[in-house]
Amino acid sequence: MNDSGNAQQPSKKILAVRRAGEIRRRRIAAAREREAQIEQTVVGVITAHLAIEEANAAISGGVMELRELGETPEGIAELCGMRVTDVRTALATARKADRETTGPAAQPA
Repeated sequence: MNDSGNAQQPSKKILAVRRAGEIRRRRIAAAREREAQIEQTVVGVITAHLAIEEANAAISGGVMELRELGETPEGIAELCGMRVTDVRTALATARKADRETTGPAAQPA
């Protein structure tokens, strides 16, 4: 027997098992990375959505205040650089929010 320092090479089966394990680890790492990206994106979308809701509430409140000060929807649109339809939508949203916070209005008999 010749033991001149030549180490025995791993069998093909062992190499295949090692390769399969490495491929599996890469796939798992890629799946974890994908899940982390999805989670970050969802958090970003939710945060942006909440900011939009807050901005819409501020716009509706401001438009309603201008209306209460006697401005017309057309005047508000001109002053604020908005479309008249957006002003009317903001007014309707403000009225709806006001009704929800004050409860149902008493109906005349």
